[in-house]
Amino acid sequence: IKYQMIKELYEHAYIDSELFQKENRISPATYYRRISELNDLLEEYYLVIKRNRIQGEEKQIRYFFYIFFWGIEENKDFLDNSTKQQYDLFFDTLQKKMKINFDTSSILQMKMWLEISDSRLAWRKQFMFSNTYETMERPLLNQIREVFENAPLNRKERNSQNEILMFYDFFVSTKMFSSVSS
Repeated sequence: IKYQMIKELYEHAYIDSELFQKENRISPATYYRRISELNDLLEEYYLVIKRNRIQGEEKQIRYFFYIFFWGIEENKDFLDNSTKQQYDLFFDTLQKKMKINFDTSSILQMKMWLEISDSRLAWRKQFMFSNTYETMERPLLNQIREVFENAPLNRKERNSQNEILMFYDFFVSTKMFSSVSS
């Protein structure tokens, strides 16, 4: 049930509690007990499910979904096939700009992050960011910004500053070096 709740939050950014209870044949008490259990788990990410929506800082929401789906989906081939052409130019440009060769796992991790970002953008309401989020020092930010400008992702909306910052933070975390290292 909790897995289905997380999928519902990911796919629709909202859980219609009455419909969910009916489809999953659970009582309101069971529904709210599972929400409470999920909130205990989400506490580690500084997130909470309130009013049938996941709430918290946007970067944390995306990171939670990334960790969740990366751990659940053993076979990552669906990412490689479904996003092969969509992100090829982006990754080629990123590799050239950063003078790095990505292994298959790193590319799949970034594809999953971008897929989650695209999904969140589709449900865009108002994203929450900490007051200091845009002011953090990010030495590689200009290079990442250039990649977004020179090899734009096929999105309906232009990449905002915060979209680029979230990708930057995720990118440096996958390369296992500090986001403030030179």
